Amino acid sequence: MRVTLISDVHGNLPALEAVLAHARARRGGPLWNGGDDTGYGPFPHEVLALLRPLEKRAVRGNYDEKVLKAPVKSEAWYRKKNPLKARNFIWTHDALDDADRAYLASLPRQLAFDAAGLRVLLVHASPLSSSEPLGPDTPDERLAVIAAEAKADLVVVGHSHRPFARRVGGTWFVNPGSVGRPEGGDPRASYALLDIVDGRVYVTHHRVAYDVSACLAALRRAGLPEGLGRVLAEGRSLDELEARRDERGQETLLRQGWRLLRSTCAAPDDARRDPLEAVLETATRLVPHEMAHLKQVTGLALRLFDDLRGLHGLGERDRLRLQCAALLHDIGWARGGKKHHTRALSMILQERALPFSCRDRCLIGSVARYHRRSLPRERHFPWCLLGSDERRKVVVLSALLRVADGLDYSHIGLVDDVTAAVKDDRVVLSCLSRRKEGPDLKRALEKGADPFRQAFGKELRIRWERV
Repeated sequence: MRVTLISDVHGNLPALEAVLAHARARRGGPLWNGGDDTGYGPFPHEVLALLRPLEKRAVRGNYDEKVLKAPVKSEAWYRKKNPLKARNFIWTHDALDDADRAYLASLPRQLAFDAAGLRVLLVHASPLSSSEPLGPDTPDERLAVIAAEAKADLVVVGHSHRPFARRVGGTWFVNPGSVGRPEGGDPRASYALLDIVDGRVYVTHHRVAYDVSACLAALRRAGLPEGLGRVLAEGRSLDELEARRDERGQETLLRQGWRLLRSTCAAPDDARRDPLEAVLETATRLVPHEMAHLKQVTGLALRLFDDLRGLHGLGERDRLRLQCAALLHDIGWARGGKKHHTRALSMILQERALPFSCRDRCLIGSVARYHRRSLPRERHFPWCLLGSDERRKVVVLSALLRVADGLDYSHIGLVDDVTAAVKDDRVVLSCLSRRKEGPDLKRALEKGADPFRQAFGKELRIRWERV
């Protein structure tokens, strides 16, 4: 019995056509498909139209699932994922018709069946985890664990885009590589021919050249980012290309990202409106019960900004950004308490009543977002699009906001005023209050010490003074 094994076509029609012609010339037999028919390439509808009549065995891949979820996940993806990937998932969903989406949804995640006397398990990634790639570097010890759970003579996978075939114990593991988005620096399409003869397994891997330029031209016509074209042309993953890109390549990617971000940011209803008036109106409308806390935190944050001008060197425009971020940092509570800091960022990006440019929305929203929880990370959106100077501003302003927010942890205005004094290796904050010290001082240190050190290179000390 001879079978054609494919996986990870990723919407690349020219590559799929070349592989199928190559397999037919070698009497490839029935088609087994390890999933991820969509994503990246500009021909998702055409790929499914070609595969549906041919496939005898097929499963759904993780990218196929992301494409199906695009309408409800897009907002979260723009915040968390590489913006090029997020844009592609949404574009691909819209490029498919109802029949395409129904077909993808009908495919199982795993498929077990008998073939030529062997028990076969067809699955996109590891049978134990949909996020675990199996490739040439996977240790035999791990494959042995998977084999014990899979209870199959032959496990056919995709996902890693790296072809390999290996027998561990009594189980064969075969990955045909990727048809439409090969990796390892070889842009040729990858697939495998599988022969089962008298219970024995024989695997032959093939690399097939195809018309990459046709795919790149279609990407451009579709308006998809050039970064996806580099993935196909160089045979490397987007993450690898971003790690390897030179300064010019980085600037190009950042420009593409900003264009994408501008399509996410709302256009203001009135760009000439006074920003503080609009911010106060927005905060009062969304979280009226939080206004006393927001005004208290804003006052403390601005006092710290003024006292520490000699350290941060920022100007009046950044002071206004801090003021706006402080007044808006808790508006995410209007949509529920869970992850209200990330909700605040999303709302600042999209609130039409705010008269901000896209860039100001990013900076103000990022300062509000980092008033709690994790510090900025490369995968965060729109942090990943900011330049070094803008990142420094976000780090400085969010550190001040964290401390100020901690100083009103009790939400009852315990701190009447705060002053900051710069020493050799530390900054000492004196909190003036007519009442006894509450949990606010401890909370301010817990929230702000590490971000403050990162922003200013000095240790933070806070003391309580009764007046």
